[in-house]
This record gives sequence, structure tokens and C-alpha cells, in this order.
Amino acid sequence: MPVPLAPVAYSADVQGAGFQLGVDFGTSHTVAVLRWPDGRAKPLLFDGSPLLPSAVYLDATGQLLVGRDALDSARLEPSRLEPNPKRRIDEGSVLLGDHALPVADVIAAVLGVVRTEAIRTAGKRPAVVTLTCPAAWGAPRRRVLLDAAVRAGLGDVRMVEEPVAAATYFAQVLGYRMPIGCRRFALCPSRMRQPARPASRNIANGTSCLRSE
Repeated sequence: MPVPLAPVAYSADVQGAGFQLGVDFGTSHTVAVLRWPDGRAKPLLFDGSPLLPSAVYLDATGQLLVGRDALDSARLEPSRLEPNPKRRIDEGSVLLGDHALPVADVIAAVLGVVRTEAIRTAGKRPAVVTLTCPAAWGAPRRRVLLDAAVRAGLGDVRMVEEPVAAATYFAQVLGYRMPIGCRRFALCPSRMRQPARPASRNIANGTSCLRSE
């Protein structure tokens, strides 16, 4: 079993970076963790839960509802709901009711809710934003996700593969030791029903993904 370490002593450059936001946009749920300048970190809460349903609903006024609001509204008109926008990443547009919306706009609606809650919690816009993506995604899919992040107002974001992000959180935030050469199976919170992905730590490149299944 991994052995917890003493609380991490963050370097001056990390503490000087201000609030940092990490977002895992998942197929069914989206999870976000906010880190304070002193190194403390906690998940953002959406309706009291750290799991934000990634569902998006287009209401009759043209407004996009996200999360639990989207799921509840879909009881009236299910055709206006997209429960899993991430699965539409290759399709260019998503049909909600009789309206076709760019998939980047639909994803941006979810990321926009995360941005709003991060600002509400921190009192300001996070200085650094990291967005995860599946290790198997190629450049076209990653560009769509980055475009959605820009449309959501997250600004320039750093993209990290999901297994690497999970392993980094495991080591840096939870404080578990991951020696050089060590391999861990990393499970992202928003992908609890998906197989774990192996990640490895080495001297030259830090944590990296070994394989995506």
C-alpha cells in the first residue's frame, strides 16, 4: 500500500502562481479541483456534489442548462438533452431539439459552469487552468476541447492526459510517494466505470502515460 507523506512543501513559484484550477471533463460527469496559493486543494461543489453531470439541455428560450438542471428539464422534452457531450467530440455539431449547435459550444456550457463556480469560490479567476483529455485523443479532438475552453472563458489552458493528471494529483495533492521508475494505475474521478490507465514516473519527463486502453 502507498505510504502517505508529510504535507507537501510547495515551492515559491507554485505559491506565487495564485489559484490553480484543474478540470476533468468526463463522459458522464465533470470534476474540478481548485488549489489555493498555499497549496491547499479541494474539489469544487455543484449542488453540493463534487460530480457535475456533463449533460446539457437547450431550453425554449435558447439558454443552455447544465448538470442537474439539464437532467431535470429533460423530463419535459428529452430531445433537447445531450447527456454525454464528450461522445460527440467528432461530430462537429449536436442536435438539441430542432437546433444544431457546435459541439464546442455544448462542451463550453459545461466548462462555463466550472469557471463560474471557481471564480465564486476563489473570489477571482484562477491564474492557471489545467484541462485533462484522454491519452488516446489525437490533435483534432484536443483542438475542439481547447476551443470549448476558450469559449467558456477559461483562457489559455494547459492540457494534460488523464492518467498523468490523476497520478500527479495522487502524488502532489494526496501526498503519496511515487518513486522514480514506479508504475501506478491511475483512475480519474469522472471515469469511475472506465479501466484504470497505467502511468510511470521517470527523472527526465516526470509522470507520463504508458498506455491507453
